[in-house]
Amino acid sequence: MELRPVPKTYTKDGHRAIGPKATLRRVEPLLPKAGITRVADITDLDRIGIPVFSSIRPGAKEGAISIYNGKGASREQAKVSAIMEAMERYSAEYHDDKLRRELMDDMLSSENAVDPRALILPQMINVHVHYHPIAWIKGFDLMEGEEIWVPAAAVFHPYQAQSDLQLFRSNTNGLASGNTIEEAVLHGICEVIERDAWSICEARRRPLNDIQVEEGCPVVSELLEKFHAQGVDVHLKDLTSDVGVPTIAAAADD
Repeated sequence: MELRPVPKTYTKDGHRAIGPKATLRRVEPLLPKAGITRVADITDLDRIGIPVFSSIRPGAKEGAISIYNGKGASREQAKVSAIMEAMERYSAEYHDDKLRRELMDDMLSSENAVDPRALILPQMINVHVHYHPIAWIKGFDLMEGEEIWVPAAAVFHPYQAQSDLQLFRSNTNGLASGNTIEEAVLHGICEVIERDAWSICEARRRPLNDIQVEEGCPVVSELLEKFHAQGVDVHLKDLTSDVGVPTIAAAADD
């Protein structure tokens, strides 16, 4: 896999290779393949008025949720957000992908592979990790530019071990979709940075600096005004970690 420069042609309220209307035209024909049976506008379920849509996949695999929400500054963006969330979850499910089941020590000594112990295993699993086969699937190391074997439990969601060791409960951390591979990678990395910053914040429990929204950002100002018009305060806090990528938390106080 090779990442290439991709121009951002849409930056009004996000960073995308193409705008939400064009994205909708691309993804709507794929709804049946992903098992998406309904996409509904649920904006009027609250009084704020910011567009929110919901997409439904009744056939989601056991252990996964089947309803996904999306929000946006426009109806098109909210609809795309809900659909792409469903697409992410569909893509994360196991679809008879080719797995390799090997002992950890054998894999690490013979192949380029992620060490499962670097993924923060539960203590009880650390005892067994040397003695039970683990399911692996090929991935790609962006930093080194080479293929690498990755534990399946860190890739698929939901993932239930069969004849292999269940390393941990699967999750969707870092899962992202996009109009291009590069766009999806960007948003997946940003999600990991965001959740890492939140985890550090929870662990340290230090006071956070407030964020003051200045004039010159009409989209943010418009969204905040929708809250304020309904008597809802919004508090913005700076969660930026040592990674240095700006990370903000928003809390609505009704």
